[in-house]
Amino acid sequence: MLGNVSLKMPDETRLAAYAAKNEPSGQKKPMVLRFETSDGKKGELQRGSGILASVGGAGGTVNAKYHESSTAEDPVVVVWGTDSDRKEYQKIVHLNDVDPGHATPAEMIALNAHLSKTSGSGAENPIALWASKSAGVNSGMDYVQYYKEYIAMQQQSGNPSGAELYQLQLERFLFYHQQQKTMLGL
Repeated sequence: MLGNVSLKMPDETRLAAYAAKNEPSGQKKPMVLRFETSDGKKGELQRGSGILASVGGAGGTVNAKYHESSTAEDPVVVVWGTDSDRKEYQKIVHLNDVDPGHATPAEMIALNAHLSKTSGSGAENPIALWASKSAGVNSGMDYVQYYKEYIAMQQQSGNPSGAELYQLQLERFLFYHQQQKTMLGL
């Protein structure tokens, strides 16, 4: 079994879906996927047991796994990787505190992976979460507005199924956020 894989990716906005699609089921050993975008940005993604999410592009890389303090009531993740300037980062994120109205791509990717895992859907597709080539993993943005614009763009381009998919994903984020606020009495 390969422990390290190098892959040059011709499209800097492509997410490292290759690793997810080609990972053998039940893989126990960690695997590192190194990639380089067409504009020369390099990244490293990690796959394997315990990894919740692993996404990369021109904006940097996001790897996430549950933190040792994580519980069902308070899911906590560690997110790490490199930002758009290739600087390493690592932070602990309480997913109940993630506000889609002001969140980073790293937080939203981790939240999306958590919700996919807990729902059993396995639909971890974070494509719309990586806002643009210029959005770094730690740059905060309004995902509610971004999703609304993205959905409108999908509708205008004649892609109603794409618009519906992202509408459902946005509703899932907003429902989770509202549910957490209600539980805390906010």
